[in-house]
Amino acid sequence: SADVLGHVFEYFLGEFALAEGKKGGQFYTPKSVVKLLVEMLEPYKGR
Repeated sequence: SADVLGHVFEYFLGEFALAEGKKGGQFYTPKSVVKLLVEMLEPYKGR
């Protein structure tokens, strides 16, 4: 479900931030994470 996917996404963002030594503030979503999420969601043209 979308709720589970959201929790997974937040978890991975937190882990990436910790791995980079950031405890807060702004951080970006790595390209590999964006690509994975797009592949998982399988968006279709116009959606």
